[in-house]
This record gives sequence, structure tokens and C-alpha cells, in this order.
Amino acid sequence: LLLWSLGATLLVTFVLLPVILAWKRGVARLALLAIALAAPATTSPAWADSLVPPTAALQGGPPAHAVWRFDAPTTGTGALALEWTDTLGRIIERRRTALDLRAAREIAIPLDLRRALAMQNHLAVTLDLAGQPPRRAEASFIARLPAGWTDWHAIMWQHRDTAAYRTLQTLGVAGGKAIGSRDPIYDPATVNRQTAPLLAADSRWFVENIATDFYANYHRWRPDHPSVTWLWDETRRRQRDNPGDPTVNFREPSLSDPAWLARIQDRLRATVAHQAPYRPYFYNLADEAGIADLAAAWDFDFSPASLAAFRAWLRTQYRDLAALNRQWAANFVSWDAVTPPTTTQAMTRTDRNWSGWADFKAWMDIAFARALRAGTDAVHEADPTALAGIGGAQIPGWGGYDYGLLATALDVIEPYNEANNVEIARSLNPNLVLFGTSFGTGPAEAGQLWRAALLGSRGVVIWDENSDFLAPDGTPGPRARALAPTIRELAGGLGAQLIASTPHHDQVAILYSQASFRTQWMLARLQEGGNWTARNSETEWNFAPPHRAARMRAARLLGMLGVQPRWLTAELVAGGALRPGSKSEAPKPGGNPRADGLRLLVLPAVIALSDAEAAEIRGFAARGGIVLMIGEIGLYDGRSRLLPRPQLADLAPASAIARLPDGDAPALAALAALVARARVQPAIAIASPNGSPLAGIETRLLRNGGVLLAGLQRTAIDGVSDIVLTLPPGHGATDLRQGIRLAEAEPGRLHLRLTAAEPLLLALSPTRLPAPTMAAPPRIRVGEVAELRLGHAAPSPATSPVLRLEVTAPDGTPRPRLSATLVLRNGAATWKLPFAANDPPGLWQLRLTDLLSGSTDRLALPVLP
Repeated sequence: LLLWSLGATLLVTFVLLPVILAWKRGVARLALLAIALAAPATTSPAWADSLVPPTAALQGGPPAHAVWRFDAPTTGTGALALEWTDTLGRIIERRRTALDLRAAREIAIPLDLRRALAMQNHLAVTLDLAGQPPRRAEASFIARLPAGWTDWHAIMWQHRDTAAYRTLQTLGVAGGKAIGSRDPIYDPATVNRQTAPLLAADSRWFVENIATDFYANYHRWRPDHPSVTWLWDETRRRQRDNPGDPTVNFREPSLSDPAWLARIQDRLRATVAHQAPYRPYFYNLADEAGIADLAAAWDFDFSPASLAAFRAWLRTQYRDLAALNRQWAANFVSWDAVTPPTTTQAMTRTDRNWSGWADFKAWMDIAFARALRAGTDAVHEADPTALAGIGGAQIPGWGGYDYGLLATALDVIEPYNEANNVEIARSLNPNLVLFGTSFGTGPAEAGQLWRAALLGSRGVVIWDENSDFLAPDGTPGPRARALAPTIRELAGGLGAQLIASTPHHDQVAILYSQASFRTQWMLARLQEGGNWTARNSETEWNFAPPHRAARMRAARLLGMLGVQPRWLTAELVAGGALRPGSKSEAPKPGGNPRADGLRLLVLPAVIALSDAEAAEIRGFAARGGIVLMIGEIGLYDGRSRLLPRPQLADLAPASAIARLPDGDAPALAALAALVARARVQPAIAIASPNGSPLAGIETRLLRNGGVLLAGLQRTAIDGVSDIVLTLPPGHGATDLRQGIRLAEAEPGRLHLRLTAAEPLLLALSPTRLPAPTMAAPPRIRVGEVAELRLGHAAPSPATSPVLRLEVTAPDGTPRPRLSATLVLRNGAATWKLPFAANDPPGLWQLRLTDLLSGSTDRLALPVLP
């Protein structure tokens, strides 16, 4: 055995091993030889020049420069050849420039950004110098879109590939989404993988769910838990198992935690810094955010950070600790000892003084809005033109959904349109960007898209979880076939015209009272008994406290009369919004009020009124204003403390109406009489052919300078409604959807018929709306930019008319990428039409449509080789 082992060792060491090593060396030599033979194609050149693309490129903006940077000073003569292409397959420019270099360190390569049409652009540059091998370098750059959200956009939520995004574009769906990265602060590679197909298709996107772990921690998807409400369910389980555990009421994380706020702001800044060149629609802080789970009621947040911030806020609300003790009926010895009661503790009070509980609930609304404002500020710090928002916003109520606060804490809100949240938010902040989500199909869903657009929506997110909008094979599904005509119509200029207009308000206001919601919720829980912690967000969604129900009914009935109310919060009323000279001015006693002065104030079951609110309402009534009080009014103060005598009990009967009758028809008749009594003159009046008020019709009015836009829509998708519309004196009407002037059956009146759920859109103007005009160069060559001069044949009464430019190639093919929707701000504009070097020469057809009048101008533009 020893001899055999020794022999085997000698054999391996001196025979087999040398053979193996020799074979491996031979393979290595062959590999090196192959690399050497392929060197011209795979190795770096001897020179180390670089091509630096422009870093601040704006589509249609000022010229920019790419730079060829030499690795050493260079002298010589020759030429530089440039080819500029984009992701749309356009050859934007080809040119060759002669060079005579003297110790040059770099060459500036000018780029005319008027020619940029796509975000993703590519430069290929070849440098030929006499006596030297050609040098070639390539680089890509992003041509940023102009800032702002001035057009109506449909956006696909589910992730798709490049081919699918291109198909969606033919259906009117212009964009998509990318999920934000949260590890560790922001990972560009993670987001780039999602945006690559969008960029290749030249589709815009928004960045989704950047900070759900902060703003929506109790309603978000986790890879290790099947339910989005896992943490919320676990919190409620802990409360059931150990109701005395104070940490159950600690929000994770606290909205007042400075470390978390700093972490989220850092993440948002990093996200915006990377995404800014692509100009996303907006940065979504979180989807379906809330203090707890959506709009569920809960006793968050009793953590130390939250209570410290709460006490600091209380010191701004009360003159001193003694004042707080009187209001709360408490006996705290120091501010640091102030602790609010839980909901269960508040329910045990027999004096119906829930001030401490209500103050804490009001504070949590403020803490939520402040945290969102901190996120918005971080986005603006990184890019002042960027927009920040939230998605899946809930009905007014719990969870932080006080729209008096949210409307100014964010730039963008994507709400579930319910319980007047859209009307309230836009009334309080006309510049707020609103858009919705589409889940359904058919005429009802098309009607919802129109309804949202008339309320101010700037677009819609298509939720396509079951691929019934776009099938897995990339073909349009049944939803797309049903909704694409509506989407294309809104995206084809009409949506932009609605966005460019502002809500019209008549001399009527409705008070939106978060304090009344809180008080009525507490009363309802006391009456029904049971464990309030078993309620969830869906329970609260379906709960209709008197204030919400009365508010929704009043707004609906006023809309049927053609009256467009504005919305006021308790803070605005207490601050003087009803006084003469304010933005919402009340009439002067015995005289004619200003045209924008309020004459009618609706109090829909406002059970909680502060002393300041009550004083302002009394002053409004004393100046001749009419107050419509629906249900119980002012039984509690603004902090949910029962009063010995209701607020406004002393209001003169002549100034106030106590109730509306049940049923739409009697209520409409009574409300119409009240509107007339208050001397409110709606801009339009709608009625049935026999002159009676008409139920089942929604009206939305928008202003655009001297033009009034009216949207009339049935609330039901079936049936027909015949309408008599009384126009403002001296006005005529144009049907925006058909582009025709409507004939009046009798002076000042239109007889109209509404069918299905799609609206009539009318432009009402004192003069006939002018036709658009367009002028272009007599001819142009491919690869050049045609400057078009756009305007109107006569001055337009509109301040922001929208023009739609549609471009058709010589072979009759529409060119949607060259087409555009333009908002005319100053009566005239110049539009740059960039032709690519590989566009076909011939006679290109241009058609310009004015969305308000429906008139068109046409032009044939010769494009030479």
C-alpha cells in the first residue's frame, strides 16, 4: 500500500500535473489571442476624451451645449460629426462642423432645444482630426418637460412594458407610475428599473408611496404580511387583550417625532434630486394615508413626542392654564401634567363636556396636516416647481381628514370623491391639483370621469388589477374600448379648458364644521353603546352623522337650482369671512350688496359653534343676510362642551329659516323661494318645461374671464331630462362638445335635452366667440423648427382660451407627438413645431381648434427635403 501510494503521488506530481498546467496555459494563450484579435471592437481607445451631455436641458427652452472634453490640449484640423436622436425614433439633427484647433481643451457643441420632443435623447459624436484615427463617443441626456399641470392626463397605475405604454398612448392614457424607494434613503437603481419602460415609450409618471411607512403605516402592504391592515389589526388586538396598556395608543411612528420627520424629509429630498430631470406629475407622499387606518377612529397619538407637541399647541389656544382647566373642567397643576382623556374616558363624563377629548382630536388633525406640510416643504426645497401630494384621500372625518387643513398642506390630492371632499378642498384652495381613480367601466364610469372633470379633476388613474383595460397580450380590453372615447375627449383639449377656468361661486356659502362631526360622532356612540374600538374605516365611511348628511343634501339641492355655493370652515367664519370687504362678503343692511357678497349662509346641522363663529353669524344676519339652519344648531361650543343655551337661539326669525321639508321636490321649491328671498341671483337658472324646479340634474359653473362655462349632467345614467335654461342677460351659448352655436327657442332661453350620464358643456358669452388664427412660414425644411403664430381673429372675452393643434403628415397619418394643447394667456402665442431630419417631406396639414367656440383654422405647410 505504501509503494502504491508513493507511485501514485509521483505520477500526479511529475506527469499529470505538468500536462494539466500546460493545457491550461495553452487555453489561456488562445483566450488572450482571441481578445487581441478583437481589440478594435472591445477595448478602450488610446485617447481618454469624454463627451459631456447638457445637464440643464428644457424642451423648447434656451440653447444648451454638450462638450467634447480632451484628455490633453489638442491641436489639429478636421471635422466633428453629430447625430442627435431620441427614443421616438426621430433623427433630430445631423451636422458636420469644420475644426481648426489650437491647444484646445474642449469643444462646445450647441444644441437647439426647441427641437427636443422626447425626454430621452442620445448624442453620437465622431471627431476626425488630420493624421489621427477617428474618435467616437456617445452620451444620453434628458430634455425636461415644462413645469406645471395644465392638461388633463390619464395615468395607468399597474406596471407595464414599453410596448404596452405605447398602446396606452393611442387610447389617451399618457403616463404611468413608479414606486418610490425607501432603503436606505433612496435607491435610484430601484426606481430606474421601473421607469425604464416608461422612458423608452416617452410616457410621464408620478412617484408613488415614497413615505407610506410614515404617513400610512397602519394601511400599507408589507412583504411579510398578507394584509395591508396587519399593524392596525395587531394594535386593536393588543387593546382588547390589555386595555390598560398605555403604549397601545402610541402611534408608530409618531407624526410629531422630529427624528422621523427629518428622516422622511431627507428621503424626499433625495427622491426629488434624482427624479427632477424627468419632471414627474407629482411626488406621492403616501397612498391611503391616515392617523390610524384610513378614516378609522382611534386614540392616537399619546406618545411622549405627540403629547409634548400637543401641550405646546394648547398654549397657543388658551390664555393660561386656568383657562384650560375651566374649559375642560379639570385641575391640572402644570402644563406638563396636561393629558387628554381617551375616548372611553370621555364617554364616562355625565356633564357632556368633551373639551379635552375634542381638543386632542383637533390636535391630531393638525399634527397630520403639519407632517404632510413638512413633506411638501421638503419636495419644494429640492425642486421649487415640483408638486407633492397624497392618494386615496378619504371622506371628511377621522384619520386626519379635515379638509380645512389638508387643502393648504399639499399641492395634489387624489381623493375618493365622496361627502363633498372635492368641492370643499377646491373651494378652500382653487390652485389645488385634484385627480381621481377609475375602477369601473361603461356609461356610469364615463359619467364619473365627466363629473370629476367638472369638479376640477386634472386627470384619472386607471386601476387595472384584472387587466380588463389592457389585456396581458397588450391589446385593449373591454374597459378600454368603453372608456377610451371619453378619455380621448378630455385629453384632447376639453379637460385643459376646464382646468384653465376657475369655479364660479354664487352669493351662497355652506359652513363645513369638523367640530360638529366630532360632537355628533360622540353622541351617536353614547346612544348605540357597544365597543367603539370595534369600528373600522369602512364603518366610519358608512356612518352618516347629521352634519354630513345635511351638508351633502344642501349642496345637492343647490346644484339642482343652478346655485354654486362656496365652502367656509369654522376658522374662516370666526376670522371674519362673512364681513363686508372680505373675500366672502355679506350684504349691507337695506342696500344692494356687492356682486360677490354673501347673501345666504347654510348651517347644515352645525351642532357645535364657537362663540366667535356665533358672533360673526349674528353680525351677518344683522346686515341683512339670511341663515338657513338645518337641524340642531349650536347646542355645543366649538370644543364639544354642552351649552346651557344653544348658540344663535337669539337669532331673529326673520333672518333664519329652521328647516327644509323632506323629499326633493318640496325641498327644491322651498329652497328656490329662500334663494329668491335672499336676493341671490344665480348666473343661470334651470327648470322643467313647465317652470318648476328640476330634480336629478347637477350643475357646475366655471369662469374664464367674460365666459361662463356650464356643465349640466343627470345624476342617473338612464332616462331623459328636458331642460329650460335661462341665460345671463345678453349671452349666447356654444356647445363645447359639438363645437356649434346653439339656437335660442326664445330670447334668453335654451330648450335642452339631457340623456344618459354624459354632460352638456356650454360656453356662455356676451359676444360671439372669435375663431382662432394661425400663421406659419411659407415653407420649411425637414430638421428645422417651424414657428407658428397663434391667436384669434378678434379679441376673446376669455382670459385663458384653450387651443388644440393637430398635425397630420403628408400621407394622412396623424402625428399626435407633434400635436399639442395650448393655453392662450395673453391673447397670442408662438408655438414651435420641430420637424425631425427623418420626417417625410411634403404638404403637412395643421388644424387649430378653439375649444370654447369650436371654430377651426387650417393651414397646409410645405416641408421640403
